[in-house]
Amino acid sequence: MVTMAVSSLGCISIHFIKPGVKINSNDYWNTVLHQMLVPDIRYISGDTFVFQQDSALAHCTHTTVEFLVRDTRVHSIQAVATKLTGFEPNDYSVWEILQEWVYCTRVTNLEKLK
Repeated sequence: MVTMAVSSLGCISIHFIKPGVKINSNDYWNTVLHQMLVPDIRYISGDTFVFQQDSALAHCTHTTVEFLVRDTRVHSIQAVATKLTGFEPNDYSVWEILQEWVYCTRVTNLEKLK
């Protein structure tokens, strides 16, 4: 799994999760958000930012939303909007562009992908 954040201020480092690791809600908010994404986002934007994510189950659980509200003062509005509209802007724009770029050459192993 790969995770990253992109904004008009720049993009953070790409973080790779070990192959085969299943990310549950606890892993997502404790490791991916708390240790990877939020510190990197704060580095480029300070404490004021809008955080948008898709509707993956780990993104929408009570513990994830609680972490975002409590520890980052972010309200996960996108999770609610996605459920209401079925539209996930991240999936249809940034990731599509990245996927096209990655797959323009054959990826034979993780190191080549990185």
